[in-house]
Amino acid sequence: TTEIYTLSLHDALPIFISICRASLDGTNEEVLFPNGYSPIIYQNKLYYIDNQGNMYRTEPDGSNPEVLLTAAVKSYAIGSDRIFYNDFNHNIYSCKLDGSENTLVRLSSGIPIYSVNAYKDQIYFSEYDTNFNYAKYGYNYTIISCKFDGSEEKALFSSTSYGIYTNLVDNQLVTLDYVLADTSGQMTAWIMTMNLDGSNPQALSR
Repeated sequence: TTEIYTLSLHDALPIFISICRASLDGTNEEVLFPNGYSPIIYQNKLYYIDNQGNMYRTEPDGSNPEVLLTAAVKSYAIGSDRIFYNDFNHNIYSCKLDGSENTLVRLSSGIPIYSVNAYKDQIYFSEYDTNFNYAKYGYNYTIISCKFDGSEEKALFSSTSYGIYTNLVDNQLVTLDYVLADTSGQMTAWIMTMNLDGSNPQALSR
């Protein structure tokens, strides 16, 4: 690619986020969408959502926008030519890249879902306890996986973090925890890597 796509946080009231495009050296920045989140480029199309949960697909330059899903998407991932997303009621769905064939993958367990990822033939998502853990100053969460059809659900890893940050890279599940280090009141962050089934978790050294 010859361009990068970023989010720009504006210091205004109310706070809003823009999707921007720029050259790889950071020059020629332009705002594509003044109210957009979670940009993904897939098969030369730009996907994003707005703060109402509407999902869009456009050309990389922002032209020819299409509304794929309306008031439905809290977070999403794309894999194997499908979109996987969780809605505002914590259900997980799958649909084709044009928004058709919208299918329920997992009915909400009643526990909030923070984010959804897709990797190979698996969906990964985080459920978290809304009761704040003041001892560690974070939320207790569990990372769960299942097949694209919702089968073979497994709890992989549990921890506590002020924010829940996960990714999937080179056959590794990666998570970042941000909590109180000790009774001093200082916050600290560390990254854990593990196998895709949650085994062999290891903290990365600094």
